[in-house]
Amino acid sequence: MGWDASGLPAENAAMERGMEPSVWTKQKIKHLTEQLQKLGCRFEWDCELATCDNTYYCWTQYLF
Repeated sequence: MGWDASGLPAENAAMERGMEPSVWTKQKIKHLTEQLQKLGCRFEWDCELATCDNTYYCWTQYLF
C-alpha cells in the first residue's frame, strides 16, 4: 500500500486545522489504514510506504 501524502494539499489541510503537516498526515494514514482493515482489505502492510516519510522522500531529493 502506498500513500501519496506530500505536497500542498496535505500542508493546507493541516494548517487549516492548526496542526503540523506531518502529524496530521500520519493521523490520516492511521485512520484510513484502520478503515481499510475493517473493510477486510488485504495488502502487504509490511511493504507500506508514504511519500511524506523521510525514508522515501530522501531518495527523491537525492536523485533531483
